[in-house]
Amino acid sequence: MGFSTFNRRDAQRFRKVYPRIRKTPRYFTISSEQMSVESDKIPMVDTTTGMYTFQLEYDEIPTVQLSAELDTTTQGGMVNIYIVTLTTKKVVWETSANFTGNVHLQVFKIGS
Repeated sequence: MGFSTFNRRDAQRFRKVYPRIRKTPRYFTISSEQMSVESDKIPMVDTTTGMYTFQLEYDEIPTVQLSAELDTTTQGGMVNIYIVTLTTKKVVWETSANFTGNVHLQVFKIGS
């Protein structure tokens, strides 16, 4: 797993210009390392397993985060999601119970 620090910079202050009226700052965030992020929402209908094939190619296994969003029209309790298989090409997960809703997936790769 990689590590990166983030800095907040003002886009209005790249040049050394000293006008009479200072412009409103426009902040953006810049990372110290190169990073890639994938995000997707996968629908699941009354099932316990799912799979996602990564859009980007990775040399090492990336960091993957999963979370469940239950459908509000159906009655159901909390559902846990755990990763069964994680490779450089895909992720396979299982849930603790059948559910209908969406799985939110984020894939992070920090560093080269």
